[in-house]
Amino acid sequence: MTFDWNSFWVNIISDAVFFLVTIPIVIKYLPDIAIGLIKKRNRKNLTVKFSSTLIELCEFITDSQYRDNELNKEHIAITTIKSERNFKFVSLCNINVFNEIVYPKVFLVINDYHSSLTIEESYKLLTEEFNRLKTFRIDIERILSAHSLLVDEEVILEISKLCFDIRQIEIKFKTNVMWDDLLKSTNSARTGFFGLNELPTIYESTLHLIRDIVSMDYFEYEIQEGKN
Repeated sequence: MTFDWNSFWVNIISDAVFFLVTIPIVIKYLPDIAIGLIKKRNRKNLTVKFSSTLIELCEFITDSQYRDNELNKEHIAITTIKSERNFKFVSLCNINVFNEIVYPKVFLVINDYHSSLTIEESYKLLTEEFNRLKTFRIDIERILSAHSLLVDEEVILEISKLCFDIRQIEIKFKTNVMWDDLLKSTNSARTGFFGLNELPTIYESTLHLIRDIVSMDYFEYEIQEGKN
């Protein structure tokens, strides 16, 4: 019996070609497959982490003093997937983030609200709002730092950007404190302040973030008639 060298080399070459062809495919798709398996295995943990974030986001929006019949016409009740064993209620947001009209409307509501006040009243209200924003940012950053390894990269970036934007406005708002000292020393009346124009953008980003998280397959929502 003679050894079939032709078949041997044909098998070696075909296996080598197959190996070289599969390398780029494995490199391209293996990370996605691995991440998908990790997410599937950690689905319960991910649901908890996203739920914690949603609670903070929705609480900030729901506790806001900026309200309007049209802006708050509908709200959404958020739950985890009802078909899963760990089904539970997550949070309530008093703005329907899936209604596109609420995004320009929130700008109008905030500006109109402050336009109806005196400068001192408006500044006092904005100061209260910025104290709320600071607490909100700290709570979100705490959740992000504790659970970032289990959260999607896109969501991490979106949450981080929101925190960064809030921090930038906090720094800008501190300019008002210097003006307070100057006004007091010169016995002058306040003619304006910093921070109001940036506030609606924070609300818009928060609403977008709520919508993006609720749209993930960890949650279900129900649109209900709102109560102002």
